[in-house]
Amino acid sequence: MKHPLIKIYDTDILDDDLCRQAIELPYYHGRQDLPAPNLEDVDLRGTYYTHDFYSVDHHGSKPFDQCSGHHLYQWVLDRLELCSHVPVPARKTLYGAYMNVLKHGDAPRIHCDAPSWVDNQCTMIVYFNQKWNPNFGGETIFYDDQLDIVHAVVPKPGRVVIFDGRIPHSGRTPTPYFLWNRYMMAFKFMGKEVRNELLDWGSKNHPYNDDDMGVAGFSPSKVKELMYEQTLLFLSLIHI
Repeated sequence: MKHPLIKIYDTDILDDDLCRQAIELPYYHGRQDLPAPNLEDVDLRGTYYTHDFYSVDHHGSKPFDQCSGHHLYQWVLDRLELCSHVPVPARKTLYGAYMNVLKHGDAPRIHCDAPSWVDNQCTMIVYFNQKWNPNFGGETIFYDDQLDIVHAVVPKPGRVVIFDGRIPHSGRTPTPYFLWNRYMMAFKFMGKEVRNELLDWGSKNHPYNDDDMGVAGFSPSKVKELMYEQTLLFLSLIHI
């Protein structure tokens, strides 16, 4: 069953050349430590592999030096923009593009891509494995305001998912049936003015949100509001 907050579009944009380039990219092993202010003795961390293509600076569209600028993400956008059924956001709102890799045994974390007060934003992900079997795992899991699972998306080849970045989510690692890499390209979109306001906000010190349940950026009240609004919209569309 499709969820109204999570839009899924299947495409055939992948080919041998795109996937070969993804495999040959240099990746670094990242670690994201989770703040645990009430659990000082607990070390919570997420591990993953990533390659940053593009990320704008505070004042405009100049990429940070640490981003590769590799053309692969632009080629993917070119192909997606030719898919009439995929509503690709405007490129001028793109502020980040990267490829993430998960292996069996990694530890990705639940996270949000945008703070609760930012409406003008979304995330778009593209699954980059040419073959996939449901037994391989690797789903993207979405959660509600109580961090209960509300939707799981199987990473089918070329599948595109567009969603509100305030929804908590996490990528699942492959199962032992697939001892290779799960590749996923991600694009982050946000209006420029909102993005600069967000960067100004992020440059200041802010206390932890006591209600975030250990998920950075998570606002249970905002997610509950989003779920409620979308449920009402869905019911109105089917005339219940």
